[in-house]
Amino acid sequence: LGSLAMAPASVGVFRPSEPLLRLVCRLGSPHGAAPMATMASRSRAFEDVPRRSSPPGPSSSHLAPSLSHLASSGTSSEPLIGRAKRGPFNVGEFAQRPMTGLHLTDLFRVANNPSKAQMLLNAQFVWRELPIRYAHRVKQLRSLQFGLNECEQIQKAADSYTAHAQQMHDRPKPVDAETKASFDQLLRDTQPALLMVPGLIGEALAQRKLPESDKQMREQQRQIDLQLDAFFLARLGQRFLIEHYLATSLAVPGFSGIIQTNCSPVKVVERAAAEASFLCAARHGVSPHVEVRASILAPALPTPA
Repeated sequence: LGSLAMAPASVGVFRPSEPLLRLVCRLGSPHGAAPMATMASRSRAFEDVPRRSSPPGPSSSHLAPSLSHLASSGTSSEPLIGRAKRGPFNVGEFAQRPMTGLHLTDLFRVANNPSKAQMLLNAQFVWRELPIRYAHRVKQLRSLQFGLNECEQIQKAADSYTAHAQQMHDRPKPVDAETKASFDQLLRDTQPALLMVPGLIGEALAQRKLPESDKQMREQQRQIDLQLDAFFLARLGQRFLIEHYLATSLAVPGFSGIIQTNCSPVKVVERAAAEASFLCAARHGVSPHVEVRASILAPALPTPA
């Protein structure tokens, strides 16, 4: 887990390393892997999970063609445009703020050959959004049941998110090319430490004290799975947002940020299955057989005119 967590994140290509790490964590549990929530079944790919009681995210008609209104007002009462700094940071208070739901199509549009003004607006939105998302990850880790939240590894992971949220909060808002470049470098510098989080969670799961009865063990595992599914799915959307934003400044043919213009989800799943099987075989000597049943003809996004 530690070696997998240290794998470098690709900026230009969206790699399926996060779900694989989640799978490895599950393979270390007494009952193996349990069904995970799928992103394909959700209309808002980057909302926190679960968020049934939260207000719906902005519609695509409000988001396209820019995120300027999100950078200026957001979903909280704090005005951001025109302010270089924010008030004191409190992780509990930030964890109460709703995150902004984003549609994949909107992310595609704001990264597709953006102007300098649009890239600055994108930076201001990410600058505002990430401390909130990091605070939510802290809240999820500190809410883990059955003593997991008291494990040293879980506390270390939560402290890492807290430190990065504080660092992001204290950084002045990007207002020009120079401050944007500084903000972008901060994002790149903080990612390696966060890549250690799945490994820390795996260690905590392996070391936790198990109940004596099988019934209690199954129920405990079910509750832990639900919480970790929510954490990892939200973390995946968070990492997608960061890498997509950083890739916006790179002009790669056939891509808008890290979103491929004519992507086949089935082919992505097939590559992820092959990689997961390889990693399992290399580590454990055996691997599950994965069969993908779907059409490979339909792209995930329509090719823009």
